[in-house]
Amino acid sequence: MGFFDRVKSFFGFDSPEVDFGDDRLNQIWEELEGEVPRGQKDSFIDDAVEAFQAAYVDTDIDDDARAAARSEFEALCSQYSVDIADFDWDAWRDWYNSQ
Repeated sequence: MGFFDRVKSFFGFDSPEVDFGDDRLNQIWEELEGEVPRGQKDSFIDDAVEAFQAAYVDTDIDDDARAAARSEFEALCSQYSVDIADFDWDAWRDWYNSQ
C-alpha cells in the first residue's frame, strides 16, 4: 500500500472493496474502476457492481437479462466518463474461458 493509499485509508476515504471471489476478476474490475474520475468511485461501485455481475460474471442468467445488464453497465460507464473500450477484454476472455 502506497503513501497516499495509507493516508486515504487513515482518514476513511477508501472506496468500498469489491470482491467477486476470484483474484483475477477482481483485478480486471479494479483496472476498470481506476478509470472512474476522482470523487465518483463510491457512487460508481454502488451503481455498477450489480450490473457488472449480471452482465459479465453470472452464468445462470438468460440472454435478455444479460443484454439488459450489459446495456445498463455501459450506460453507467458512460455516465461516469469511463470508456467501455478501456475495459481489458483480453483479460476478461481469459478469465471467462477458464471458468
